[in-house]
Amino acid sequence: MRTQSSLKKGEVVKLPLFYTYAITDPEFYGDNPLSFEKNLREVLKTHTIDILCFRDKRTKDIEPLAKICLSVGREFSINKILLNQNIELASTLGFDGAHLTSQQYDMIEKSKNLGLYTLASAHSSEDLELIKSKYANGATYSPIFYKKNKGEPKGCENLTKIVEKYQEDTFSIFALGGITSLKNVEEVKQTNCKGFASIGYFTKSLTSL
Repeated sequence: MRTQSSLKKGEVVKLPLFYTYAITDPEFYGDNPLSFEKNLREVLKTHTIDILCFRDKRTKDIEPLAKICLSVGREFSINKILLNQNIELASTLGFDGAHLTSQQYDMIEKSKNLGLYTLASAHSSEDLELIKSKYANGATYSPIFYKKNKGEPKGCENLTKIVEKYQEDTFSIFALGGITSLKNVEEVKQTNCKGFASIGYFTKSLTSL
């Protein structure tokens, strides 16, 4: 998919009806530049990805890896490339947006003021109410399916109700949590959510290498 910067005058980016959102994790991608870039390229070659988020909570200096993520993502014409948590670095490096945690709702307005496409993590209706009231672009809602140590799964019936209540043209909801198979993807697609986010779904090709 082409970004706005690669379009000819008068052309418009045609976005998919159902977004795929890949989130990186050093457990699968590695935490050194060589392994990270190699594994990221493998994932991007194997899957069609609309949104890519660099997420690494264990590396002290994430800037070198974040730059690689941004550069490789641009090379593959990823529509939106986000940085997890750090809105200042996202703005400085030229990321399209930021994904904020459930502890960072007070930073949504600042992120938006920096011109960043802003998503936040939600785990309840109350979370979504707050995120939406702060005019974020959307939220991930989780966990939809069982995932170890992530609490009781919401399930697709609940997700359908959430989408009907909160999703609008200006506010997207992405299913997250335990989405590791095509069957899972097809199930969440039936809820009419904007798309799904995952780590494991996209890294199966890495673990099989």
